[in-house]
Amino acid sequence: MNVLILGGDGYLGWPTAMSFSQIGHEVTVVDNFSKRKIELENGIEPLLPIATLHKRIDTWNKNQNNKINIEIGSLMNHRFIYGICERYKPEVIIHYAEQPSAPYSMKGREEAVYTQENNIVGNMNLLFAIKSFCPDA
Repeated sequence: MNVLILGGDGYLGWPTAMSFSQIGHEVTVVDNFSKRKIELENGIEPLLPIATLHKRIDTWNKNQNNKINIEIGSLMNHRFIYGICERYKPEVIIHYAEQPSAPYSMKGREEAVYTQENNIVGNMNLLFAIKSFCPDA
């Protein structure tokens, strides 16, 4: 099965990618690293250090037969997500790529607008991409 995981750098996305890959599915992860950017801009560090997605994928792909693909980009860019759906033709799309942080979105107007645009426009672009390029998803 061809699986597309949106938000593949996250605490849910990465374990999901490893799980599907380990049982033999073709997996592609997508991320725009917005959470890492927000953490960097606000001086926030995770409790435990987390390797970059590229390092985790390199390590996985060196040690596993079933490789994980990576695509970097944002759901807010409709051409990007249309291209991903057209290129990979996923049968399953797992969507973890929303900005979940209520404290971040309440920090100020700019943060609130970014959160809404990311979540609403991103979902709208994904919906149209699925309808156009992924009829089996």
